[in-house]
Amino acid sequence: MLPGGDYRHFQRFILAELPTYLQGIAPSVDRTYGAGINLQLMYGENFRFSSEPEPGLELVDIVTNALRRGLVGNLGEEGWPPLRGLMIHRSDVYVNPVGLFQGADRKVATALLPAMNKFREGGRIMATSSLQWPESNHKA
Repeated sequence: MLPGGDYRHFQRFILAELPTYLQGIAPSVDRTYGAGINLQLMYGENFRFSSEPEPGLELVDIVTNALRRGLVGNLGEEGWPPLRGLMIHRSDVYVNPVGLFQGADRKVATALLPAMNKFREGGRIMATSSLQWPESNHKA
Protein backbone atom coordinates (compact mmCIF):
# COMPACT_ATOMS: atom_id res chain seq x y z
CA MET A 1 0.00 0.00 0.00
CA LEU A 2 1.18 3.48 -0.74
CA PRO A 3 2.12 5.59 2.29
CA GLY A 4 -0.55 8.16 3.08
CA GLY A 5 -3.25 6.31 1.14
CA ASP A 6 -6.82 6.15 2.41
CA TYR A 7 -7.63 2.45 2.74
CA ARG A 8 -10.68 2.67 5.01
CA HIS A 9 -12.91 0.99 2.40
CA PHE A 10 -10.38 -1.85 2.19
CA GLN A 11 -10.13 -2.37 5.98
CA ARG A 12 -12.33 -5.48 6.04
CA PHE A 13 -9.72 -7.38 3.99
CA ILE A 14 -6.71 -6.40 6.13
CA LEU A 15 -5.38 -8.98 8.58
CA ALA A 16 -4.61 -7.76 12.09
CA GLU A 17 -2.05 -10.55 12.58
CA LEU A 18 -0.24 -12.97 10.32
CA PRO A 19 -1.74 -16.46 10.30
CA THR A 20 0.32 -18.98 12.27
CA TYR A 21 1.47 -20.80 9.14
CA LEU A 22 3.04 -17.58 7.78
CA GLN A 23 4.78 -16.48 10.97
CA GLY A 24 8.51 -16.86 10.52
CA ILE A 25 8.11 -17.22 6.74
CA ALA A 26 6.69 -13.85 5.67
CA PRO A 27 9.34 -11.16 5.29
CA SER A 28 9.50 -8.55 8.01
CA VAL A 29 8.16 -5.35 6.52
CA ASP A 30 6.44 -2.25 7.78
CA ARG A 31 3.13 -3.41 9.25
CA THR A 32 1.63 0.08 9.51
CA TYR A 33 -1.38 -0.99 7.46
CA GLY A 34 -1.77 -4.41 9.09
CA ALA A 35 -0.19 -7.81 8.72
CA GLY A 36 -1.38 -8.46 5.18
CA ILE A 37 -4.42 -8.89 2.98
CA ASN A 38 -6.87 -11.78 3.17
CA LEU A 39 -7.05 -12.59 -0.54
CA GLN A 40 -9.62 -15.36 -0.06
CA LEU A 41 -12.01 -12.88 1.50
CA MET A 42 -11.25 -10.26 -1.13
CA TYR A 43 -11.74 -12.66 -4.06
CA GLY A 44 -14.96 -13.87 -2.46
CA GLU A 45 -16.53 -10.44 -2.97
CA ASN A 46 -19.29 -10.03 -5.51
CA PHE A 47 -17.27 -8.99 -8.56
CA ARG A 48 -19.00 -8.53 -11.87
CA PHE A 49 -17.25 -10.37 -14.69
CA SER A 50 -18.46 -10.26 -18.22
CA SER A 51 -17.47 -12.13 -21.35
CA GLU A 52 -19.09 -9.33 -23.34
CA PRO A 53 -17.02 -6.39 -24.58
CA GLU A 54 -16.93 -3.44 -22.16
CA PRO A 55 -16.23 -0.47 -24.48
CA GLY A 56 -15.44 2.03 -21.72
CA LEU A 57 -13.03 -0.31 -19.98
CA GLU A 58 -11.39 -1.27 -23.26
CA LEU A 59 -10.93 2.39 -24.18
CA VAL A 60 -9.30 3.14 -20.81
CA ASP A 61 -6.99 0.16 -21.33
CA ILE A 62 -5.97 1.38 -24.79
CA VAL A 63 -5.34 4.94 -23.61
CA THR A 64 -3.41 3.84 -20.50
CA ASN A 65 -1.19 1.48 -22.48
CA ALA A 66 -0.51 4.09 -25.16
CA LEU A 67 0.47 6.61 -22.47
CA ARG A 68 2.70 4.09 -20.68
CA ARG A 69 4.37 3.02 -23.91
CA GLY A 70 4.88 6.65 -24.91
CA LEU A 71 6.49 7.55 -21.60
CA VAL A 72 8.95 4.65 -21.69
CA GLY A 73 9.79 5.17 -25.38
CA ASN A 74 8.05 2.14 -26.91
CA LEU A 75 5.58 4.23 -28.93
CA GLY A 76 6.58 6.91 -31.40
CA GLU A 77 5.87 10.50 -30.43
CA GLU A 78 3.19 10.85 -33.10
CA GLY A 79 1.17 8.19 -31.24
CA TRP A 80 0.76 9.63 -27.76
CA PRO A 81 0.63 13.48 -27.67
CA PRO A 82 -2.97 13.43 -28.97
CA LEU A 83 -3.88 11.83 -25.62
CA ARG A 84 -3.44 15.27 -24.04
CA GLY A 85 -6.75 16.30 -25.59
CA LEU A 86 -8.49 13.75 -23.35
CA MET A 87 -7.02 15.31 -20.20
CA ILE A 88 -8.05 18.37 -18.24
CA HIS A 89 -5.61 21.27 -18.51
CA ARG A 90 -4.00 22.32 -15.27
CA SER A 91 -0.91 24.30 -14.35
CA ASP A 92 1.23 21.24 -13.56
CA VAL A 93 1.92 18.13 -15.63
CA TYR A 94 -1.19 16.10 -16.41
CA VAL A 95 0.31 12.74 -15.45
CA ASN A 96 2.30 11.67 -12.41
CA PRO A 97 3.80 8.19 -12.69
CA VAL A 98 3.78 6.12 -9.53
CA GLY A 99 6.45 3.52 -8.87
CA LEU A 100 5.00 0.54 -7.08
CA PHE A 101 8.31 -0.80 -5.85
CA GLN A 102 10.57 0.10 -2.97
CA GLY A 103 13.57 2.33 -3.59
CA ALA A 104 12.29 3.84 -6.85
CA ASP A 105 15.25 4.68 -9.05
CA ARG A 106 15.56 8.43 -9.69
CA LYS A 107 17.19 7.70 -13.05
CA VAL A 108 13.92 6.21 -14.26
CA ALA A 109 11.96 9.28 -13.16
CA THR A 110 14.53 11.57 -14.78
CA ALA A 111 14.27 9.62 -18.04
CA LEU A 112 10.49 10.22 -18.09
CA LEU A 113 10.76 14.00 -17.65
CA PRO A 114 11.08 14.97 -21.35
CA ALA A 115 7.92 13.05 -22.22
CA MET A 116 6.06 14.17 -19.09
CA ASN A 117 6.82 17.82 -19.82
CA LYS A 118 4.84 17.48 -23.04
CA PHE A 119 1.82 16.95 -20.77
CA ARG A 120 1.81 20.59 -19.63
CA GLU A 121 -0.22 21.80 -22.61
CA GLY A 122 -2.84 20.53 -25.00
CA GLY A 123 -5.38 19.54 -22.35
CA ARG A 124 -9.01 20.56 -22.30
CA ILE A 125 -9.93 23.84 -20.69
CA MET A 126 -12.89 23.33 -18.37
CA ALA A 127 -14.32 26.86 -18.83
CA THR A 128 -16.05 27.07 -22.20
CA SER A 129 -16.15 30.12 -24.46
CA SER A 130 -19.91 30.31 -23.92
CA LEU A 131 -19.36 31.02 -20.22
CA GLN A 132 -20.54 34.61 -19.66
CA TRP A 133 -20.39 36.52 -16.39
CA PRO A 134 -23.41 38.63 -15.45
CA GLU A 135 -22.90 42.33 -16.23
CA SER A 136 -22.98 43.21 -12.52
CA ASN A 137 -19.78 41.20 -12.01
CA HIS A 138 -17.77 43.13 -14.60
CA LYS A 139 -15.44 45.73 -13.12
CA ALA A 140 -14.19 48.54 -15.35
